[in-house]
Amino acid sequence: MILECAVKRQPMLSSKIRPVSLRNAAIKTFGSWAEAVRAAGLEAPTSEYQKWNKERIKKELLARLKAGKSIYPHDICKENRRLRSAISRCFDNWADSFLYAGICPGMAEKTRKKWED
Repeated sequence: MILECAVKRQPMLSSKIRPVSLRNAAIKTFGSWAEAVRAAGLEAPTSEYQKWNKERIKKELLARLKAGKSIYPHDICKENRRLRSAISRCFDNWADSFLYAGICPGMAEKTRKKWED
């Protein structure tokens, strides 16, 4: 059934497998979904979830700047809740996250979006 899912190009992450009974049986038999996929002769899927850390936050902030997007905290809160949450978890304040990324905290104000009412 795992090969059948792969041939049909269904998502192979364990959280996306349907029916759920397939995932449960695979885990019971092989110990994990990834091991079951490997036993079927396929490359185990990588999680689409990436943990946030200071380096990932830095890359995201720099990518936003490069793309011409705002790094103003209020704008980030509206546009990217995951980034906002990661900054809250990894840094004491927004300025620290900017400094870690090599960005002058005053730059955030310059990129601020003008929101329409």
